[in-house]
Amino acid sequence: SALIQQMSDKKINESNSNWSGSYSLKGGITNPSVALASTLPNVNITATFAATAEVGVSWWLVPAACALACAFMLRALPEPARAVPEAGAAQGAAGYLGAVLRQPWALLVFGLAFVEGAILLGAMPFLAPALEHTGLDTAVAGLAITAYGLGLWLLSKLVKRLSGRWPTPLLMVVGGAQLCAGFALAAVHVSLATVAVTALLLGGGWSFLHSSLQTWATAVVPEARGTTIAFFASALFVGSAVASWAAGPLAEQGRYGLLFWLAAGAAIPLTAVAALTRRRYGALRAESPQPQPE
Repeated sequence: SALIQQMSDKKINESNSNWSGSYSLKGGITNPSVALASTLPNVNITATFAATAEVGVSWWLVPAACALACAFMLRALPEPARAVPEAGAAQGAAGYLGAVLRQPWALLVFGLAFVEGAILLGAMPFLAPALEHTGLDTAVAGLAITAYGLGLWLLSKLVKRLSGRWPTPLLMVVGGAQLCAGFALAAVHVSLATVAVTALLLGGGWSFLHSSLQTWATAVVPEARGTTIAFFASALFVGSAVASWAAGPLAEQGRYGLLFWLAAGAAIPLTAVAALTRRRYGALRAESPQPQPE
C-alpha cells in the first residue's frame, strides 16, 4: 500500500542520512552496502506496523488459523516408539544433554557445523554488498543472489538421487568443492555474472555438504537425536554470526576479494576433515551395533 511504501521510504531515508554522517561518529558502519543488513529488519518492522494500522489485526487471522490447524493435526499423530532406558541411566533433559556432550563424534559434528556456518552463511551475505561496491544497483545485486535458491532447489533433487549410490564422504567432497570454487570465483572478479554463478554453486554446496552433515548429526547420538540436532543448528548459526562479525571490517574497507579468498581457503580443510572423519565413523559404525533412536 501507499502508506507502507511511504513509511518504508522514510525509514530508508533516515538510515541513509545516518550512514552519511552522524552514524559514523557513533562508531557505526559507514558503508551503506554493509549497513543494509541492519536496516532491512527495521524497514520490515515499520511495514508490519503500518499494515496493522491500515487494515487492523485481521491479517493476523490467516497465520493464526494455520498455526491452530497444525497444532490440532499434530495431536492425531502417534507417538514414536522410544528405546527402553537401561537401568541407572540418566533421564530427562539432563540425561540427554549428558549423552550428547559425552560423545566425541557429536562434538566433532558440532564443530564442523560451526565452521560450515561461518564459511557459507557468514560469507555469503557479503556477495550483494560486494556487487554494490562496484556501483551496481541494490535491487540488481539482490537479484543475482536469487541464484542460490535455484542451485539449492535443483541440486537438492540430484543429491536425493545420488545419496543411495554415492558414499557420504564423496557427497561431502562434491559439496565442499562447490563452496571453494564459488567463493574463489567471486574473489577473482566481482560482477553480476560471477556472483550469480557463485550463488548457484553455494546452493549446490549446501545441498551436498550441509545435508550430509545434518544426516550425520541425526546418527551420532540416536538415543538423544532431538538434543543433538538442537546443538547442531545452534553451532551452525553461531558460526554464521561470528564470521559475519569478523568479516565486517574487511567489508567496510572494501576488501571483498580477501574476504572471499578466506572463505574459499577455509572450505578446503572443512571438506577434508568432514569427509575423512565421516569415512572413519562409517567404518567404526559397521563394526559395532548402534543404540536405538529415541
